[in-house]
Amino acid sequence: MLADGRLIVQVPPGFDTSRIESLVQGKSSWIQASRRQLNASHAAHGPGHSDMIPRQLVLHSVDEVWSLSYDERQCGHVEARESGTRSLQLSGEVSHHPSVHDVLRAWLKQKAFRELVPWIERLADRHEFRYSGATVRHQKTRWGSFSSQGRVSLNMKLLFLPPHLVTHVLLHELCHSVHPDHSRDFWRLLERHDPLCDRHRQEIRLAGRYVPLFVDLALY
Repeated sequence: MLADGRLIVQVPPGFDTSRIESLVQGKSSWIQASRRQLNASHAAHGPGHSDMIPRQLVLHSVDEVWSLSYDERQCGHVEARESGTRSLQLSGEVSHHPSVHDVLRAWLKQKAFRELVPWIERLADRHEFRYSGATVRHQKTRWGSFSSQGRVSLNMKLLFLPPHLVTHVLLHELCHSVHPDHSRDFWRLLERHDPLCDRHRQEIRLAGRYVPLFVDLALY
């Protein structure tokens, strides 16, 4: 589902395209629910948020607002450069929105690595958890995951969430170092380290409203 409500159907090579109509009809409930969620996201972000070329990035997790400026040049690609205090300048063919989105997502991923990896290291030390390493990705739905090899994978979109929700997600993944499933023991452990766990679990379900629409435009 694109940010403007249009639907994209992807099928594997060799798929019988005559089945697409019935496939879409069978997913009508999901389609309607997704459009309602998109409309709610537009309303929650307020006027102007649907603009696919943002003028600022509000990173609630680290209490930073980055201003964005654009310099149109016919050079065939788009580059991002940090200039001044919390200012990001994009130059190149910035009228090509997909290129701008790709560059901004790449910058966000690097920024998330710089911020989130030390964050989870501090939490692990404070709460005496052990894990083998951490990485940052751009997942479609999950805020984080914990592998059987003991590695934590964090979603770069955590940058946009309030600090208490980021901490909740990080503690959630660290608790998987003790209990790999979502057993009753896992939830007890998480509640011990995050006493407001139940409240945070409710909040995290609506946390997508903090993420600008362009971030996931290519993922829906």
